[in-house]
Amino acid sequence: MKINFFFLSVLFFFPLALFSQDYFIVHATGKIVHPTTHKELQTGDALKQDDVLSFPGQKAWAILINTSGQQFFLQQEASGDSAQSVGLTAQAIEKTVYPVTRPNKGPVENLRTYFAGAQFVFIGEEFYLEVDAKKYPLDEKLFLLYRYEYNGRTITHKIPQTKHVIHLSKAFLYEYKGDTIPYLKTSNTEITIFNSLTNLPAYAAGLRPIWLAEEQLKKELLLLQKVNSRQKLSRSELKKVFLQYVLDVYGKTDEIIFMNWVEEKVL
Repeated sequence: MKINFFFLSVLFFFPLALFSQDYFIVHATGKIVHPTTHKELQTGDALKQDDVLSFPGQKAWAILINTSGQQFFLQQEASGDSAQSVGLTAQAIEKTVYPVTRPNKGPVENLRTYFAGAQFVFIGEEFYLEVDAKKYPLDEKLFLLYRYEYNGRTITHKIPQTKHVIHLSKAFLYEYKGDTIPYLKTSNTEITIFNSLTNLPAYAAGLRPIWLAEEQLKKELLLLQKVNSRQKLSRSELKKVFLQYVLDVYGKTDEIIFMNWVEEKVL
């Protein structure tokens, strides 16, 4: 199950009142404070079930992992209590999200199916994707546009391409007249095909982008590796644990691109 950055909703939980074990913070968003240390929770912080946390920030949440490798979602209860114990608040995550796969590791033949209008995770700030030359015969006159809405305005950027490899750059796509656009405050993101001969755009795909900072994600995955070290997982098994974590917490991502990134930057 992913944590939706736009709605911060989780569909299935299991209570943990009967468990007594230690937890580690894998990811934290917003302000959650430990009353003893008076510090905000950060990746790697250890917690116990009876620790009482303070939620001074709105919509604050965190992902925890226990010593058995099970992941949990932590947020302020609906009652609005400013202080809550970890054991009563943390809820186990139900896994329901699957990665984006490509047959034979080939180019993408259908962008609509690939992005599926869903929350899609980009690792880092640069994303390269090969598209099928027959389905998308891109050239100087036929190209792709990346568009979204922000503050009542539709912002459009031409997606750079080299032959049939498109390049999505966060810095480029979320810049407008010298200002940086906070992507989490945008909506209705879509990719369109534009034919300059007819000046008519055609819808290609919709998505809800999530851009993950590489260093923060690497820190989170290395913590998962440390916690799971007792299980003596193989390299292949560990990579699957990493992938499932991203799917559960952040959303869909390209399995091939993710696994290549893990090999190069994490393991």
